Amino acid sequence: MKKLANYVVRYNKHVLLTFWLSFRFGVASPLYPKTPLQPKRNRHGRYGLLQMKIIFFFIGLFVSVFSYGECPVVSPEVDALIKRHADEVRGGEYCKYREVLKADNVEIVLYTIEGPCYKNENSPSGSCGNNFFRNMVGVVDGKEYERVMIGGKGAFLSKNIKMVKNTIEIEGLSYSSSDAMCCPSISSSRIFKIENGSFVEVKP
Repeated sequence: MKKLANYVVRYNKHVLLTFWLSFRFGVASPLYPKTPLQPKRNRHGRYGLLQMKIIFFFIGLFVSVFSYGECPVVSPEVDALIKRHADEVRGGEYCKYREVLKADNVEIVLYTIEGPCYKNENSPSGSCGNNFFRNMVGVVDGKEYERVMIGGKGAFLSKNIKMVKNTIEIEGLSYSSSDAMCCPSISSSRIFKIENGSFVEVKP
């Protein structure tokens, strides 16, 4: 009987221990906050930001294309002259910056060609560098006046064009020796006469 009593006591200890462990780790464990091994990432926030970036990119692209399409209107003859020049140098015309001067039987246009590729046939036209230059073409009394270069990056930057009789004056800015490439500071002008189908510059 004594042996049986000792066995029952030992058995009861194991049962109580098992019950206590089950209660501690099986029932009470949900009461304790679990600490994950790695912090949770806000995937929705990350992908949401990416989507916003994509949306703003296409909005900017749409605005850019819309603005690019708002070009000052020129005659078909002048438009063909500009296009022919752009094709020759494999550049792109930034038509937003056209400056158009129209009078009786006279149409003079300043226009900008960007990123000329010339003989670099592996690159799309207008994608070769950030260089640009300004040119002038016109149609006077039905006759086409071929282009003349007015200025460009690092040179004379034209701002306004006006005409007095047969003289064309182009106002703009020139660079001093201390000016940065972005910011010419010297007010200057270039003057051209319309003679025999050509623009002839009048030197000061």
